[in-house]
Amino acid sequence: MNNIVLNIKNKIKDEKVIVACSTGVDSCVLLDLCLKALSNKQVVVAHVNHGMRKESEIEEEYIVDFCNKNSILFEVEHLRFDSITSFESAARSKRYAFFEKVAKKYQAKYVLLAHHANDNLETMLMRFLKQSSLKGYAGIEEESCFKNLILYRPLLKVSRLEIEEYANNN
Repeated sequence: MNNIVLNIKNKIKDEKVIVACSTGVDSCVLLDLCLKALSNKQVVVAHVNHGMRKESEIEEEYIVDFCNKNSILFEVEHLRFDSITSFESAARSKRYAFFEKVAKKYQAKYVLLAHHANDNLETMLMRFLKQSSLKGYAGIEEESCFKNLILYRPLLKVSRLEIEEYANNN
């Protein structure tokens, strides 16, 4: 994971960065790696509480407490849905709008997301089953654009198992 720390440091340099953190193991590992690569003052944690599970409130309390104890800026968004028929699509749209708002507030151009190799494989399989385009079959891009933001996924070549091992050791 040392190479990920170096990649983050070299890419972000002195800029502020938004780290999307759900409090799952993958996003917490991403946050830890960012804190090893950058100063706390460069990092802004963006947490989205979907309000779909009773654990959501506990997870929010955890990340807010962690950020307060470590002097890290954070923003929390509470999402509510009238219907869950198109939950995935609506949730993604609302999350990205929130990331855009937070990035604008802190003048950050990067949003770091914790997608990893297993997510990429799942995406590729889903796109294959839906008969996607050749570009779609390539999977998730490590770096992509969303409006004026650069979405950067530094864990994209790391397996879920490697992430869990890192979390256990760190």
